[in-house]
Amino acid sequence: MSEHAETSDHTYEPFPPAGSMPTAFGPPPPPSDPIGAWKRMGSEILAGLQTLVSAAVYATLIVTFGFQVARVDGLSMAPTLEDH
Repeated sequence: MSEHAETSDHTYEPFPPAGSMPTAFGPPPPPSDPIGAWKRMGSEILAGLQTLVSAAVYATLIVTFGFQVARVDGLSMAPTLEDH
């Protein structure tokens, strides 16, 4: 008897049986719990608002501490920068 003899009892199936795995094609299944769907929608909206608020905070910090607006009064930088 060979060392690599097959002793498996199952047969090879190239695809799983229909209905055993979710598929990315077709419409999603209808929500079974309408209250849970509302909670999910509320949490998605809350996550979006948190993202917008954090983006605004980061933008404010970057503009405040990262960049400085320089205003030139006078003609000390005459050929390079104009007055005001």
